[in-house]
Amino acid sequence: MSEPDAQPIVLVAGYFDLLHSGHVRFFEEASKYGRVIVSLGSDENSLASKGKRPVCSEEERRYLVESVKFVTEAHVARTLGSLSFTEHFEEFSPDIFIINRDGHTDEKQAICERHGVKYVVLERIPVHGFQPRSSTESRNMDLIPHRLDLAGGFFDQKKLNQIMAGTTVTCNLETMAFEDRSGMSSSTRRVIRELFGNQLPTDRSEQEIANIILAYENFDSEYVSGATDAYGLVFSSVCKFEFHDSYRPHSINKIDDNNILDWLEKHLFLKQTHPRPEGYQVFDGREAFPESLLRQYELTAKETWGAIKTKNLEKLQQLINETRTHQQKLIPGYMSQEVLPVVQDLERSGFGVKLAGAGGAGYLIIAAKTQPVNTQKIVIRRQSLTL
Repeated sequence: MSEPDAQPIVLVAGYFDLLHSGHVRFFEEASKYGRVIVSLGSDENSLASKGKRPVCSEEERRYLVESVKFVTEAHVARTLGSLSFTEHFEEFSPDIFIINRDGHTDEKQAICERHGVKYVVLERIPVHGFQPRSSTESRNMDLIPHRLDLAGGFFDQKKLNQIMAGTTVTCNLETMAFEDRSGMSSSTRRVIRELFGNQLPTDRSEQEIANIILAYENFDSEYVSGATDAYGLVFSSVCKFEFHDSYRPHSINKIDDNNILDWLEKHLFLKQTHPRPEGYQVFDGREAFPESLLRQYELTAKETWGAIKTKNLEKLQQLINETRTHQQKLIPGYMSQEVLPVVQDLERSGFGVKLAGAGGAGYLIIAAKTQPVNTQKIVIRRQSLTL
């Protein structure tokens, strides 16, 4: 039994997505029974059975699994269904099939008995001193990006861009811990989780994914949650979206110069005031959209784009304050009376400051030369989803 080929062949099966210490511990325990061959569930099988693709592709998962010293080899199963591993019964003639307790089913045990394969169920035993890990925990990790609406935030509404064409500027962020109802598009992020799981898919273009989210969220809805959320969450980096008589942008431009993005990360910060109270109405009937004010709002958005591209901090601070002022004139409910003195104090300190999202309360976006006290830094998401 000292020769590798004389050892029993152990087959294990799973997706082993987002490889973690729990997976490695399972392989370690399985290796005590013999040479471990891993039957990996395919991306197609995950899509068919779970309605979503794994975070890591099948080839990446195979590479990671085969890099574990307790694994002899790994192969992707092409059969669909919960018993896809049985195709490897024929190919490798395993002596033992090993599964974790939470993966056990009577059907798996029965098929092993029919093939004369010993069926072993392992308990989860975490490595001493390590936090227990599971694939369920990994799948529940939040990998969905966030977005900041820097300028022109209501021009994605048809009631505005029907009057005149408008521009919005958004900044896409890596996942951070934010409170709900605080201007960070938590409702649209919930829609993304419902559609795609804990991350955006990578097998479609940003345009297609954003369109799906926008349509799904607003199906049979009286109020349209606009493209500033759907597109701003999907499109990486800093983007300029132009709207005219539509809820979808007709033109999209993106800044992908890392020098500019690095600069912006050094000068944009977030400060939480408090979540928007239940029942607070941003659109409370006082809003009005005169063309003259919309024209100023549009010009401010275009100039904001220019200030970012030229790394002009003083101008950006001025324009963020102008954007907030325009939004408050257009939609008085955008700024609650509780938040107003906080904003005024920050502006008097020389910062550019506006509320994120629809407003009312929540996070303040602050442009500053150095980080103000009690604020969070941001990390801009660079990588595009587009293949």
